[in-house]
Amino acid sequence: MTGAEYVGRLAGSRAVLALAVVEARRLVAHPLYLVLIGQLVLRAGISFSIPLAPTRDSVAELMEVVLFYFPLISLLPANLVASSARRGHVEQALAATPVGAQARTLALGLASLAPAALSATGVLAYWWVAYRAGPPIDHAVPMAVMVSAPLLLVGATTLGVATAGWLRIPGAAIAVMIGLVAWTAISAQHPTGACWSPWILAYTEAGQAAIGVSHLWHAVYLLGLSGLAMMAALLRNPEGRRALVAPTAVVVTLTALAGWAQLP
Repeated sequence: MTGAEYVGRLAGSRAVLALAVVEARRLVAHPLYLVLIGQLVLRAGISFSIPLAPTRDSVAELMEVVLFYFPLISLLPANLVASSARRGHVEQALAATPVGAQARTLALGLASLAPAALSATGVLAYWWVAYRAGPPIDHAVPMAVMVSAPLLLVGATTLGVATAGWLRIPGAAIAVMIGLVAWTAISAQHPTGACWSPWILAYTEAGQAAIGVSHLWHAVYLLGLSGLAMMAALLRNPEGRRALVAPTAVVVTLTALAGWAQLP
């Protein structure tokens, strides 16, 4: 690699990181996040009949609902942010900038780490409420399962980005979200199938159905799914597509191996 190529690649990586920070702010501050989370908290509060003076149990239940359903609904804001240039008819203007389509897509994928960091903070808060603020709460979700919440958020966000690139029709993101719900519901009918669904291990009954599952390998499996979603998003752009074939094959193989290794 020549000095000029190295400097160009370094400048490109800095541009991607700078753009990722901008996209992360757009994701975290998206109004749809606030609306959906508000509805989620309200519905959960009504469902659990949380009293005016909430108990540790009710607070922990509410945190479980938010932490595990927040990734699912995050697919929609991510899709809207990723498709904003197309919907605003400014794609041609962006094509004239030094940052290419691949770099912009990669920046969107890196931006998913910001909401995932917020989710990780929520997981730490749940650990304190459920396990440290007093005697461990009965039927609390094991921390080995809770730590998957930030990984789910990364996967759902990158899937939203991929959906924005490949399915450029109104309502596509909602259809994909419904598909994820259906996948989870169908997988719950079989102990082995429960391991393959990203969300199913979040539930106590699913954890009982999938006795013996390796939570470590399940986390690796979730990372693999996130990588596949990111590869799908990058493959949408013609530039550099051939160079992504080999890495995509590696991610597919590793994800399949991790999925097999997690089984009881």
